[in-house]
Amino acid sequence: MLFKFSIAIFLTVTSLATSASPDPVKEIEKTRQVHKITGSISTIQYTLPNGLNVFLTENPKAPNVVVSHWVKAGSLHERPGITGIAHLFEHMMFRPITPGAPSFFDIVTKLGGDANANTRFESTFYYTIVPRKHLKTLLKHESERFKKLVVTKELLDVERKAVWSEYSTKFDANPVIDLWFQIYQRAYKGHPFGWMIIGERDDLEKITAKDCNEFFKKYYRPNNIGLFITGDFKASEILPAVIENYSDWERGTDSQLPPPFKGKTKEIIAEGKLPAEAKVMLFGFRTPYVDAANATIQSVAATILFDNQNGLLRKRLVDQTKLASSVGEFNGSYDNGMMKASIVLLPSTTVKQVRNELVKALDDLKAMSDETFATYKRNYYVSIAESNLRNSNIAGWLPYAWGKLGDIKLASTYLSAPLDVTKEQVLQFLSEYYKPDNFIIMVHKGQAR
Repeated sequence: MLFKFSIAIFLTVTSLATSASPDPVKEIEKTRQVHKITGSISTIQYTLPNGLNVFLTENPKAPNVVVSHWVKAGSLHERPGITGIAHLFEHMMFRPITPGAPSFFDIVTKLGGDANANTRFESTFYYTIVPRKHLKTLLKHESERFKKLVVTKELLDVERKAVWSEYSTKFDANPVIDLWFQIYQRAYKGHPFGWMIIGERDDLEKITAKDCNEFFKKYYRPNNIGLFITGDFKASEILPAVIENYSDWERGTDSQLPPPFKGKTKEIIAEGKLPAEAKVMLFGFRTPYVDAANATIQSVAATILFDNQNGLLRKRLVDQTKLASSVGEFNGSYDNGMMKASIVLLPSTTVKQVRNELVKALDDLKAMSDETFATYKRNYYVSIAESNLRNSNIAGWLPYAWGKLGDIKLASTYLSAPLDVTKEQVLQFLSEYYKPDNFIIMVHKGQAR
């Protein structure tokens, strides 16, 4: 009897302990927030205890599911000596996580999907597309590469060679990419914006496997990452799989952008390293980090200045003065820290002529009627509404709004809601940053006259 009584006590205690253990799904459900995105589509946000932000966006009309990771680790998080390491990681994240294992590309291909990534100044963005039926399987493999990748010397050497090929095929061969590289180097001396995303050549050889693993351990932490799943699935079915695969990932130190550039600005007119037959000018001016407070202002300002058909610079340089054949925004949503335009000059046009016209654009904006300003905004709204209703674009805007702009609600602003930006706000912004002592003008080698 004593033995049976003891067993009974044990079972009772065990039963009480089990019933007291919180259900992880119910606990995560307490963090649930719903954000309307566009039409009938909303995203449900959850936050895991380790800091991972999870966004589940049901879109029944989508043929596939997109799984994205926005990592707050880009070239701005590097230091001299390891520049280019964030870009190296973009490559290495697709390699086998252990010797002899299949690569991530091989895994995704067998699932009938596709995967890609890109490195930016402030982040690295990974996205994978698979049929809905393979979503849970994919989450297992996605979480494993983010939690378990270990860089070896052999792995690093393979990716080093891949980056060297990018130097030779892009930066050493493409005059426009050369100007892109040079404009940041010239504008941001002494600041992390001053080295390009691909990094300095000398650093590529210096980086060690230890450097890579330290970078990974510091920045590839759940509290620095947003996980986005968009497409034809049920959030209630997928949330348990997310918790199962990602909840044992240990949080780390929060990622921080470096302080803004504080150097004294002056007008810069310079040549790139490569010659070119076409006479192309890359014109830019430094701007603050894009964030929730200024993102829509910068977007509307860029539309007014650089829009291919009706932009103020196009009207002045192409239609009125006949100095250029085209004007267009350059890498607007991709880059940070600078607004830029690519300008194709006519053969007889001088840099000085164009520069003198550039400074007049602010006066053109000041003289613009409220009706014309409203037309620019309407055209902008229509363009983004038409291009961003596809599932792949919704899947792209959500991490962009959360990761780069700092507010998931801005995805709705860009996808469906009118941008409440006034002419006065745009003028105030451009009056501060669009001025000659903040201009950077780059042309191809031998074209600076």
